[in-house]
Amino acid sequence: MTDKIVQLVSGQLSPAEERELRKQATTDPALARELQQASLLWAALPQTARAETSVALWDRIFEATITKNPQPPRPEPSYTSRPLVPFWIPAGSIAFLGICITLFQPLVYQASGRVEVSSKDKTLSLSDVSLLLVLNNTVEHFKTKLVRKRAAEPMTNGQSLCSYTVSRVEATTILEITAEGDNPSAVAETVNFVMAEGIELLESPLKGKIIEKADVPSAPIRPQKGPNIAFAILLGCVVGGLLQLIRRS
Repeated sequence: MTDKIVQLVSGQLSPAEERELRKQATTDPALARELQQASLLWAALPQTARAETSVALWDRIFEATITKNPQPPRPEPSYTSRPLVPFWIPAGSIAFLGICITLFQPLVYQASGRVEVSSKDKTLSLSDVSLLLVLNNTVEHFKTKLVRKRAAEPMTNGQSLCSYTVSRVEATTILEITAEGDNPSAVAETVNFVMAEGIELLESPLKGKIIEKADVPSAPIRPQKGPNIAFAILLGCVVGGLLQLIRRS
């Protein structure tokens, strides 16, 4: 510690010298630190000791003070000092997004009907390979462009033919036609007209008959609003809880 610093804190420097020393401290971090430490020591000295301005005495006081009062290590910030995202923000956001997606999804209706295909030859049975081959070909027959074109003509109210699938019920000669679309009456008409036109265009020796007509569906098959909304709320709660655990780890 220099004489200048001791004289500054004890008030023995002239105003010009004090200004010059403080100006130097603005560009010299070490000098600024010594000035601060000296000011603190001066404030802590009893009145009787302030008359002594010996630099050596001040150095001894300074060293004793630092030795007896070491600077404690700065504590590391714990998780409690970190700002936590409130639980309801991620939970509510995910739940709200899931509910919106569910509510704004297009409605999908489904209708299905069944056709029984048989051979005019009464001697054929399901065990005959030839009949099985014919049935497999019949599935493709109901998907042909000609059947689709003929089935689209009688559609009412300017509706177009919906997409549909044809499959054979296992171990039977029954074909199931299923249609899906956003219009309940259109899906029912699609199934019924495809079955009717497909039977009419069947080639000999096959014949067919409608055993189950398609009804207009009263409710959509997708989306299932109740389960979807419940799942969105549950997912939001789970994600919100996980975020809290991650922030605390």
